[in-house]
Amino acid sequence: MTRHRQKDGQYIDIDDMSDSHLLNTICMMRMVADKGLTVMSGGGHDADEMWCEEDHLQDKEALDYMGFSNYINEFSKRGLEEN
Repeated sequence: MTRHRQKDGQYIDIDDMSDSHLLNTICMMRMVADKGLTVMSGGGHDADEMWCEEDHLQDKEALDYMGFSNYINEFSKRGLEEN
């Protein structure tokens, strides 16, 4: 079961999202992917070993990072259509 983090920080299962919430999320993900998404990662055990990397993802890479296929699969499973 895939979880969705809402803007208030609460998590719900994607299959518990309302149809309109699911569609709005899919539209938002497409807009973010079109503009691009900056992802930061890093690590290290102490200040001397710390590192940080910044990647810019766009289009399919950004959609993959956001788990877009999980939302599209639920959309299709419900037999919904975009207007």
